[in-house]
Amino acid sequence: MRGGKWVVFRPEFGHAVPKIEHKEKRVATMGILHDHLDSLDSRDPEVGDRPPRFISVKEFTPVGKDKSSTHWCDSDWIVTRIQEFEVVEPILRKSDYEKVFICYCEYKPLKNPTLRPINFG
Repeated sequence: MRGGKWVVFRPEFGHAVPKIEHKEKRVATMGILHDHLDSLDSRDPEVGDRPPRFISVKEFTPVGKDKSSTHWCDSDWIVTRIQEFEVVEPILRKSDYEKVFICYCEYKPLKNPTLRPINFG
């Protein structure tokens, strides 16, 4: 994926991650709320964005895939500042990217997040 970007969402320094967010090992050990690789053509992250939260709705979960996410919504974290880095020397051989965004977030719970189905096609 040459020419892509890596977007990382993490808590702002000094913001504790609530215990409910500790489901994933990397949240507890590395402080990463969410990350994804994206194409360079996609929109860059902006202050005010929220990383996604993935949810498994039992009625929509395929048989034998109990832990598969079926829906997503905006998370309870909101981006407050962003650091952007240009990658001069490729770091990973199989999935090189040209930009890295570190999105620092504050915990601001949503009252009624909109649940959206994941499109697998």
